[in-house]
Amino acid sequence: MSIDSNVATKRRLDSESESSQDLNKRFKFSSQSISLSQNYKNSIQYIHEITRIQPIKFELISQEGQAHKPTFKFCLSIQILGNEVSFNSIGPSKKVAKLIASLKAISFLIKLPDFFVTEEINYLKCLIDLDLQNHKLDPCLLDENVLSPLPAEESESALVIDIPESQSDEISSQEFDLKTKEIIATKNPLTILNHLLPKKPFTDNLIEESGQSHSKSFKVEIRLNKQKLLESNTQLKCDFSSLTRNNDQNLSLFKDIGDELIFYGIGSTKKIAKSRAAQCLLEILFNIKTSTPESEPAIFDLENEKTGSIFKEFADSISELINKKYKELIGQLSEENEFNPNKFLNVYSGIVQSNGINIKSAKLICLTTGTKCIAGDYMSLVGTSLNDSHAEILAVRVLRKYLFIKLEQFIKNNFVSDIFEVQNEKTLYRLKDNVNFHLFVSSAPCGDSRIFSISDNLTSESLDTHPNRKVRGILRTKIESGMGTIPVRSCEQIQTWDGIMLGERLKVMSCSDKMCKYNVLGVQGALLSQFIEPIYLNSIIIGAFYNKNHLSRALFSRIAECEEDLPSSYKVNKPILSSITNSLQRQICKPSAKSLICSDILKQIEIINCKIGKKNDGSHSEVCQYEMFKIWMSIINLLKEKNINLIAVDGIDQFTYYQAKQMSVDYQKAKFSVYKCFKEKNFGTWLTAPLEQNHFLISSNPQ
Repeated sequence: MSIDSNVATKRRLDSESESSQDLNKRFKFSSQSISLSQNYKNSIQYIHEITRIQPIKFELISQEGQAHKPTFKFCLSIQILGNEVSFNSIGPSKKVAKLIASLKAISFLIKLPDFFVTEEINYLKCLIDLDLQNHKLDPCLLDENVLSPLPAEESESALVIDIPESQSDEISSQEFDLKTKEIIATKNPLTILNHLLPKKPFTDNLIEESGQSHSKSFKVEIRLNKQKLLESNTQLKCDFSSLTRNNDQNLSLFKDIGDELIFYGIGSTKKIAKSRAAQCLLEILFNIKTSTPESEPAIFDLENEKTGSIFKEFADSISELINKKYKELIGQLSEENEFNPNKFLNVYSGIVQSNGINIKSAKLICLTTGTKCIAGDYMSLVGTSLNDSHAEILAVRVLRKYLFIKLEQFIKNNFVSDIFEVQNEKTLYRLKDNVNFHLFVSSAPCGDSRIFSISDNLTSESLDTHPNRKVRGILRTKIESGMGTIPVRSCEQIQTWDGIMLGERLKVMSCSDKMCKYNVLGVQGALLSQFIEPIYLNSIIIGAFYNKNHLSRALFSRIAECEEDLPSSYKVNKPILSSITNSLQRQICKPSAKSLICSDILKQIEIINCKIGKKNDGSHSEVCQYEMFKIWMSIINLLKEKNINLIAVDGIDQFTYYQAKQMSVDYQKAKFSVYKCFKEKNFGTWLTAPLEQNHFLISSNPQ
């Protein structure tokens, strides 16, 4: 039996024509309100034509049932003003499952206020009825909840603009129209500005260009004419008088010079600088806060990112201060020593204390060098060896010793100090507000912050083009007698003392991972946490291999989620990240097996043999665990003499180092939250040194 294909085609076209005619009878189509073809289109075809929800994505979740009677489950994802909304559906075929998901999406969209005009809503309701009728579907299928609905406040008004409390009463009735909300959702300051001010009552000019050819800095101004702005009848979120009153607080961002308002932006390219100036204008005049990638801070704000020219000058001064001291120390040593930069690779680091970003108040706390870790068979059971002799880790240890000494002096001097202060008798001591600590490292910390290619034509503010690579953010470890790091996933196991003594390689967490932990727990460590509030680094300055995107991810962004679980005094610290104008050059030399520790708080300059974790003569360093435990015990006894019981525990003289650290309850909770966050995000499990290393008494005879 043969079938005439022309007849079959004619029947199909007639059917489509009938559906189209039926639709047109039930709804008078208006080409002015809807841009659709006159021919009937089902919901799947129509959902692809709504540009405001693009991109859309159909995903097959599962296929179940027998071969002759399968069931398909689909998920449709759409974008609504920057929010992803998903709809699940089940059908006997892929087409029907997609159709049901599309019907759910359209049913959801027509309920949103201002998303469609009235004519469109009526048309779409008819379209839904026809699709249900043609495919014999139950209308109850459309009543199921969406997977990721918009927040309640967004489902009502599509987009909420933050308004300062002082202005909320005046402008609470003002709302942006739908198209403006969609443009704001793009979060592009220049696009938003051009839409809000179509008559362009402003001009933009490049007013400053500085830096060397490889490290340019541009400053752009946007001049806004007040009279033209008022004539444009643009609804502002503030008035000019309030801007004038706040002028003193925004000198680096904004100026009012009478007839004009000037907004400034600084960036590594003209485009970035102009975008930041536009963002400044939007935030001040319209209270619209747009977000930009981490590697491109929105505005130069002295209280926030400090990535503009002023802090760059400060960073260069810090670098110069540390480089000068480094060269001075190297000059004092023999030319044949292992610190000769022409013969050996040396990463060096330093910590500087200052009052704000005033270089005149800068004080060098320490200078350290090092690229190696201890050999497993030289680990100490009495806390006298240094497991990690990398420069930045040693610098933090010296800072910790410095804080111990300053705290001891603070208590002895009836609680008078240049860096500490008392809030009240029942709380921990705290660092004064104007005291800042800045860490300089000659090269990006080993580990996650250094996993990128310097030959990929990346600038220091380049975006990560592959942010979802599996290697991004994972924990990494240094390996005994080796350079570089390996992913912790390849060696996830508890390290045991007897295992390492028998030849298993000791693994120490990378500097990036340790610095990340410091940005949550603070640099003071567990022992000091019993006396003082957490102390965080204000800035981290990198001399070479600097990429802000990778560095920010490695040092704080990857654990931002753990902040919700932290005790009240802890936070995820986001220090200022900066490079220097004249980046240091890569050294192609054999790494030095020695480390250098120099600080005024030490009796002498220490040269550490990294392999044994001690000085060349076999004596221990003044910044080892034993010495920290010793001064902690001294402070405990000092507080007892003054009848101050910050720690009310008996028999403390017989405590082990491990027990003393466990007394910092909030610190341990914060540390657990950090480790938990790493694990939940599949970054790996934090590896610790063998437990036996921490079970020593202060009465033990150090070796």
